[in-house]
Amino acid sequence: MVYDDYEFLPIWVKYWSQHVDGKCMYVIIHGSNRRLRRMARGCNVIEMRRPPPTPHMESERWHMLGHFVSALTVMHDSVLYTDVDEILTLDPNVGMNVSEYILNSNADVTAPYGLEVIHREDQEPLGFDPDKGVLEQRGLVRVNASFGKPSMVKAPIAWRRGGHFAFSEDIFVDTNLIAFHLRFFDIPLFRSRAVRRRQTTKAPKGKNNTPSRAWRASDQGIEDLVASLNAMPIAGSLPEDRSSYRAKIEQSKHLITENGATFTKHKTHASAELFQLPERFKSLF
Repeated sequence: MVYDDYEFLPIWVKYWSQHVDGKCMYVIIHGSNRRLRRMARGCNVIEMRRPPPTPHMESERWHMLGHFVSALTVMHDSVLYTDVDEILTLDPNVGMNVSEYILNSNADVTAPYGLEVIHREDQEPLGFDPDKGVLEQRGLVRVNASFGKPSMVKAPIAWRRGGHFAFSEDIFVDTNLIAFHLRFFDIPLFRSRAVRRRQTTKAPKGKNNTPSRAWRASDQGIEDLVASLNAMPIAGSLPEDRSSYRAKIEQSKHLITENGATFTKHKTHASAELFQLPERFKSLF
């Protein structure tokens, strides 16, 4: 689903076009946008009504997405949903065919290993070149379980707001699958996107009903966040052993009932340091 992310959609379409036939790719445009339709040419494109922003907008959007993805499970063997700034890959040590790997999974709901791509301008001073791969230009990542979302499903699903938790009692964590979150992959883009979000989500009469704190961030808030990323130590190569990541999730899993439905929740955790991405990932996208 995409609103105005002109920088991210081409990355998403180019990547998944290598693995999935266009007739099995669905792009939901939140509103009407000819530019995004052109970028998604070859995919199934759906223009979804975008009401004025309200405090409940995100919860309602994720409620809708659960119904949409659940419907797709009737006609497809497996369905993966990602935000437009998320790319899910298979670790090249395991294989290169991510779609085949997902199809061969036996789990009804699967969550991957979550990584954030972090652009440190002191380490990587060049601006992002859209004609080159993302990971050949950006090699620093933070481990973040918030972005290991339960996004791969083989049966009807419902997600909580943000897609971080699913209304399911059984979620399989597969660290061979890696979800790269691209929010911070280019700091100049991050800054301009933050300003655009703040300007385009104001409600009438100047009231800001945007449901996400990230969309309401002030200029100072953005700079404080960038400064915190710049202060993170770089600890060397990304560890190959991901057992502790899975263990932390498994050990903290617990069931919560909300409005009569049960969902699995776990403690989210993020690394306090950045890691260098191994060379084998550089050509993935």
